[in-house]
Amino acid sequence: MSAKEYPSHENCCICFIGQMKYKHHRDKLAGILRFANNWGRCDIQQLDYTQIPIPLCCDLLKRMKLDGLIFGDGSALAPFTDFRRRTHVPTAVIDPLTFDFKGRRPDIAIELDHAEISRRIGDFFLKRGFMNFAYIGYNSDTWVNLDRLKVRS
Repeated sequence: MSAKEYPSHENCCICFIGQMKYKHHRDKLAGILRFANNWGRCDIQQLDYTQIPIPLCCDLLKRMKLDGLIFGDGSALAPFTDFRRRTHVPTAVIDPLTFDFKGRRPDIAIELDHAEISRRIGDFFLKRGFMNFAYIGYNSDTWVNLDRLKVRS
């Protein structure tokens, strides 16, 4: 479904919560802004919870009269649990590798298929005749855990 096929919603307000020091959070926000620009009916706010104390963040969020929250990753969700419980604001977590789903879940989770992304990147280079290329990643639960990836030979 394209952005223009979504139903009309007047004065939609969504806040992206992430750490803007990270490029992947800035890139996620840029994608959200592109979507909102095409949709044309949504005010997108951005909040970097590492730059403002959490109680002040929650106070700012209350004043925004939000229709939704989007978290750049699951690690930021915990400090906002009380706010989310009181306000019932629909929440999305993009790429929740840092969020523990055991016993508690966000309203919506958007996960990236890192194995599929890796395969597509490999196919891209192979189709162009590259035989030697490498991937440099992080071997932790926060990023792609290379031990869990199943790569075709």
